Amino acid sequence: MKKLYFDIEKCLACRTCEMVCCVGHSLNKDLFKDVQGKTLSPARIKVASAKIKAEKSFFNANNRKSNANLRESDNPDIRDHSRFLPAEALAQAGISENSRSKGVFQESSKNYPVACRHCIDPKCVDACMAAALKKDEKTGQVLHDKDKCVGCWMCVMACPYGAIRLNKKEKIPVRCDLCIDIGEPRCVKSCPVKAIVWQEETEVAKK
Repeated sequence: MKKLYFDIEKCLACRTCEMVCCVGHSLNKDLFKDVQGKTLSPARIKVASAKIKAEKSFFNANNRKSNANLRESDNPDIRDHSRFLPAEALAQAGISENSRSKGVFQESSKNYPVACRHCIDPKCVDACMAAALKKDEKTGQVLHDKDKCVGCWMCVMACPYGAIRLNKKEKIPVRCDLCIDIGEPRCVKSCPVKAIVWQEETEVAKK
C-alpha cells in the first residue's frame, strides 16, 4: 500500500499540512466558517521538532590526533565548517573564536511531521477494547469506527509513534486516514517544499 513519507531535510515546520488537514476533516471544509462555527477538526498530522546535540570537534586544529579516527562522512549532521568562516560570520552565528579552536557542543533542530503509519501489526487495534479499530487486509489501512469508540484513549497510549490525537470535544481519537474521502492525502499537495510524499513502500526502498 501507499504510505506517507517525510523528508526532514526539507520540512520548514510551516504547519501548512496541519491546517489543510484540519479544514479537510471539518464540517464545512471552509476555514472561516469552521472557525466561526467552532467546528474545526483537530489535525490528523502534527509537526514535531527534535533537538540534536552535535560535537563540533571534527576539525579541531588543536586536537587532530584525537579526531583522526572520525570521518566527515560518518554523520553529515555534525560536520563543522566553521573553520572556513571569518570572525564576523562566526559572531553572527553565536560561535566564538575560542569555541572554534577548542570544539564545543551545539544544538540544532530537525522538523518532522508525525502521522499514523498504518502499521503491519498495529498496536492500537490490539489495544482497542471496543473493537472500534480494525485493519483492512485489502488496503492495509487501519480504519476507525467512531460509532463503536468509547473514548477510552487506549489506542493513544498504545501507539509507539504518538500519532493519535485527542478530539476532546467529540471524545474520540483522531488519526491520519489518508484522506480516504478524496482518495489522496491533502497534505501531500499542500506542502510548499514537497517534504511529504505518498508512495508505495517498494518505490521508497529503491531510492
